[in-house]
Amino acid sequence: MRVSIVIPAWNGEKFIANAVKSALAQKFYDPGTGLQELFEVIVRDDGSTDNTLGVLREIKDWRLFIVAGENSGGIGYSFQNAFDLATTTYVVMLGQDDTLDENYVERVLEAFKTSNSNGDDVVMVGCQPRFIDTAGNPYANTGDPRLKIPKARNMKREEWQSLFRIGNIYFGINTYLRSAVIVAGGFDGNAGWLLDWDLYTRLTKNHDIFVIEEEICSLGLHGDSTSYITLDKIPLQHKYVRYIREKNYKPTKRKVALATPFYMSQGFSVHAQSIVATTLMLTQSGIDWELIWLNGDSYVDRAKNTIVANFLESDCTDLIMIDSDEQFHPIAISRLLQHEEEIVAAAYPFKNNWDQFAGNPMTEIKDGVMSYTGFRPLSDGSFLLQAYNVSGGFLRIKRSALEKYADAYPDDCYTDDCAWPDRPGRIYTSFFMCDIVNHQRYGEDAYFGRRMKEIGIKLWIDTNIWITHFGIKGWTGNFHEHLQKLAKQNPVPNDYIKALSDEGLIVTTTVPEAKA
Repeated sequence: MRVSIVIPAWNGEKFIANAVKSALAQKFYDPGTGLQELFEVIVRDDGSTDNTLGVLREIKDWRLFIVAGENSGGIGYSFQNAFDLATTTYVVMLGQDDTLDENYVERVLEAFKTSNSNGDDVVMVGCQPRFIDTAGNPYANTGDPRLKIPKARNMKREEWQSLFRIGNIYFGINTYLRSAVIVAGGFDGNAGWLLDWDLYTRLTKNHDIFVIEEEICSLGLHGDSTSYITLDKIPLQHKYVRYIREKNYKPTKRKVALATPFYMSQGFSVHAQSIVATTLMLTQSGIDWELIWLNGDSYVDRAKNTIVANFLESDCTDLIMIDSDEQFHPIAISRLLQHEEEIVAAAYPFKNNWDQFAGNPMTEIKDGVMSYTGFRPLSDGSFLLQAYNVSGGFLRIKRSALEKYADAYPDDCYTDDCAWPDRPGRIYTSFFMCDIVNHQRYGEDAYFGRRMKEIGIKLWIDTNIWITHFGIKGWTGNFHEHLQKLAKQNPVPNDYIKALSDEGLIVTTTVPEAKA
């Protein structure tokens, strides 16, 4: 016996009979004897509270094995417990609300034989599905977002891996080489209802998938199915997506993403020149890179969240966000990448206000003296300054910081198909949002910084980076030199002058008394 058809069941009294009958109706023949092959249908009930077991016991067929189990604690564990009951070479995993065409197994076995004889290493054969409703009729709800998910087609192993990095695809019913699934680690219960996607990513690392590009099975779509993502399911869906991506696609070498949001698709030519020079530097240094440019989104907070989502779907390790109106030397990028801290920004001059820089270093007042409270000396005599908040206009974030943030705020996520129309249904973490605190409005960068600090991730400013900020003209500045200049000046009444001394110590002037 070569084939087991395994059906994990839970509260499926409405559908289970049709699934089992379609499995028992399979007809395929031994290539040696020409006789119809024996096969088994195994249904493991996962502690149903309805009449699923009663419906199953009414089906009388010696090939049907019914196992009444305890609840496994989730669909992923249920699938694995059911899969473990099979001992044959090939295992068909059939959903309780799905059905097989009569020739399904025959076609699958032919596909395994043909594809592997061509030199491929196929360990899973899938097909394309048709969709049915609870009555078994063609699914008529054309507005269901699940119908927008593309159906599987054949592609190379590397293409599968690239696809699964981004998301799942609609297969029909899959048949697996049992030994390959065992070696890959089986179905992971932590992947929840995305357990199939997780398994695909692991199988395609070393093996091939073949798709019968025809509809030879039917998938049930209805409001009770796990694939139907309602608003209350979005945080859990996002959790499973992040778990699969972080588990299976951890970057193995440094790769830098240079990211810029462009309002109205417009940018300054000096910005493009700076990017070109930076990519040449990275290439010459043996550092991989890619560009993440977002055009035309007038909502800067949404644009930044989209950039981060694209970054997390990539194989990059460092995200550097650069506004489109800034000019810089590649050394600025080199400096940011050399720091071990997870979040480091540059401070650049505000437009039309040369003496003010973006970013807010942390200070304290003691005995009438204001001083910086967190700093790390650098070899060139400048400092990293710990900050209350930093600007997102020239900012390097390590992947690890973003993953910690998403784990810490699992409910702070949303869908927005206008953010990146090519990715309908994608879920975004709210890294950048405009916010109201104590009746005062704060921008998206302040929100990002505050939330990062709440989970223990420090923000830092590299003071010794030159940046030109363009508006009606360019304002060029270096925060380190700006602070040194202030340290040599006399105190200005009622101003808090904070500066670095020439000796490289954090110093400040005395805070003047307030006037009556």
